Amino acid sequence: MTLYAVHIQGPDDIIAAPGEREAQTLAKKLNAFFMETLKQSTPATPMIEAVVIKWPYAPTAHAEELAKDWADHAKFIGPIEPVDERDTRTIDMFSEQAS
Repeated sequence: MTLYAVHIQGPDDIIAAPGEREAQTLAKKLNAFFMETLKQSTPATPMIEAVVIKWPYAPTAHAEELAKDWADHAKFIGPIEPVDERDTRTIDMFSEQAS
């Protein structure tokens, strides 16, 4: 099982995430926040970017970090949109519409 995290490049922080979708959502929200902050800062402000990575440490450390910090990150990102596994833009060849 792959464990995921968000790496905030710049300050070099690593945040454990419960799954890939959660990590992607957190990275996207953090990057939007960083861009807004950058707009309000001086030109010398360094660029900070959040990227999704595989957890680089032991699985027990991932579990500990999730238990300690994820609730705060979950509040920041809010609810995650459910993913419809089926592409609704196409017609299923087995449905009645396909005949």
